[in-house]
Amino acid sequence: MVASYYTVVQYVPRPVAGERVNLGLIAYAGDKVVYAFRDDFNRARVFGAEDVTYLKEVVEELKGAIDAGEADAGVVERLVHEWNGSVQFTAPRASLRDPEELLGEIQPLFLVGWVSRPRNYRDRRAAVTLALRTLRGVLSEESRSVVKRGVSVVGEFDEHKFDVGAVNGRVVFAAQGISFEMPERKVELIREIDATAWMIDDVRRVQPELSISVIALPPRGKSSTYDKA
Repeated sequence: MVASYYTVVQYVPRPVAGERVNLGLIAYAGDKVVYAFRDDFNRARVFGAEDVTYLKEVVEELKGAIDAGEADAGVVERLVHEWNGSVQFTAPRASLRDPEELLGEIQPLFLVGWVSRPRNYRDRRAAVTLALRTLRGVLSEESRSVVKRGVSVVGEFDEHKFDVGAVNGRVVFAAQGISFEMPERKVELIREIDATAWMIDDVRRVQPELSISVIALPPRGKSSTYDKA
């Protein structure tokens, strides 16, 4: 039987003091990685007495990488050993349970209150993370800093915020992510598709040469919404 492991993701506002608050859990075995994270950061905000927006961004990056299938046991264990700032990982502990079963067992012990549940599909966040990593992967190390989340681009009638962009004095690339994997959300998907089409059309009116992409995670089966989009 293959052993599973888990690590607790913790917020350590003052590493020298060693005081910490649990943010989430990651359980893994080989290529299978699952997680549970707090959605409410109020406890961390009060504990650290600081703006915790960056904590939310770190958690979103972690969840996005896992949802996109870009994290395996090696990646998680590298994070455990390398991260020593205000976000840290406890030393992995072993179990003979499957990662999902293990996560369900330890969650009540380490996390209190409502948390995100592991899922077997990739959402829009995963598409955005995939876009970020792909774009940074084709750039030199010196150029990767130009790739950013939440880039604003001016159109003829409005200013639009794209999920990902490359900014070098001006915006030279913009991209929007959409996931068709998520179940039972046809209405929301149509709204996202229409909104994305409007953003691109409005920007194209005044910046026809700007490179714009849509990163779409395809459905796992047939989808008329995907075909139409």
